[in-house]
Amino acid sequence: MTTDINAARRANRSHPVRSFLISGAAALAAFAMAPSAAHAHDKGITINGWHFSDDEAFLDKLIEMDADDIDELREEMADARAEIAEAIDEIEDARAEAASAEGGAAVVTIALAAAEAAVSTATEAALGEVKRALDRAEDRLDSIKSTLSAAEVAETQLAIDVMREEIDSLEDALAELSAAMKA
Repeated sequence: MTTDINAARRANRSHPVRSFLISGAAALAAFAMAPSAAHAHDKGITINGWHFSDDEAFLDKLIEMDADDIDELREEMADARAEIAEAIDEIEDARAEAASAEGGAAVVTIALAAAEAAVSTATEAALGEVKRALDRAEDRLDSIKSTLSAAEVAETQLAIDVMREEIDSLEDALAELSAAMKA
């Protein structure tokens, strides 16, 4: 029995790629599950100072947005989509490298499946909350528009519309990531 364990240890040392993939897969799974666990204990979503569960603060931030802020939002979301595309490429690279190590493909497949489930759960919950916050903000904007200038109302509505468009695009990119993780 001891001989078998020592032989297995030597085999792992002789396959550094395999050891790296196993370690990386475990780290990826743990990292991906963290947002889901954090979301389970947090009733509100806050991203970059945006409190999506505080309707008044959220609408106030939307009202404060100007054309430059909207353009910056678009750029940030484009960057996020680019990072997702890079992650997809890295997944494909990891799968290709894992295929060269004995048992590596199975380890990567299992780790990515676990990570995909956690990431999907966390992002669906977070993006769902943001969409609901946008709906509430739009309703509230309609109820207070008489206290705002026409330009403020139009720019705030534009900010809401742009956020919805960008979230839809982000969801599409995340769906591609999810598909890559499941492949």
